[in-house]
Amino acid sequence: MTRLAITMGDPAGVGPEIIMKALQRVEVRAHDDTPSLVVLGCANALEQAADALQMRPPPRIGLDDVASATGVSCVPLDEDAPVPPLGVVSAAGGEFAYRAIEEAVRLSEQGAIDAMVTAPLNKEALN
Repeated sequence: MTRLAITMGDPAGVGPEIIMKALQRVEVRAHDDTPSLVVLGCANALEQAADALQMRPPPRIGLDDVASATGVSCVPLDEDAPVPPLGVVSAAGGEFAYRAIEEAVRLSEQGAIDAMVTAPLNKEALN
């Protein structure tokens, strides 16, 4: 089974909504040929996007569970962090985006994931 990490980008941006809309169109089953999708980022932002779209958010898992995850899941990088205000560029949003990419690279180097995809990144927030 292929394991794919999706990095959220800035949680105050369009990433959480784009990811949830994409997940509406993806049917993921636990078969050998179906990829496992793991979203890395601000779980609270992903859950807000899911609520706005009247969807069920992916279940939360820990970083140690990524290699064995099936279906769609979310790895919160800071469960207690508030969601940055939507549409506002902030250092906190840039930090989430950076951390998600950093974790995806680390998971790839460990062999826990096979590939990564990034949602849109705000370069101003990253800087």
